[in-house]
Amino acid sequence: MERPLIDAALVVLERVQVSWLSDAGVRYATLATIGTLAWKSRFFPDIEPRLDRIHAEVFKHPSAYSRELDDSAYVANPALVGHVAEMIARGTMVPQSTMAPLERFADWLAAWSPERKEKLRPALTLLNESCPLLDWWSRVGLRDLGPPGPLWRK
Repeated sequence: MERPLIDAALVVLERVQVSWLSDAGVRYATLATIGTLAWKSRFFPDIEPRLDRIHAEVFKHPSAYSRELDDSAYVANPALVGHVAEMIARGTMVPQSTMAPLERFADWLAAWSPERKEKLRPALTLLNESCPLLDWWSRVGLRDLGPPGPLWRK
């Protein structure tokens, strides 16, 4: 039953209009679903292109990753960070055309609680390697980022 649920989630996400992200409930549900699907994509790699398109559009919206978005486990999923890094590495998202959203993203990560930030270390290392921007990732507050390791999505 997992695959039909994944397909249904993708269909719903494809129909979410980015203007709806101004609503906190829609924003939280959208990001939580993207995070879950990003983690699941290692088992279902064929969903990656669709998820990349969805996440790249959501990422650009000013409220998608803002400091107003809390760091609850519901949304603060390291898989979101890893997925952004992978999209940049694959060329799906180009840093030069998403500078403002990337800066908001870095500021959002910086606002996470210290306990949650530690879970970011592997994904943030991958993000730092795929997108070394103006030392923004150091804002997050994790020092000595090492190599990302094979399972950043833990």
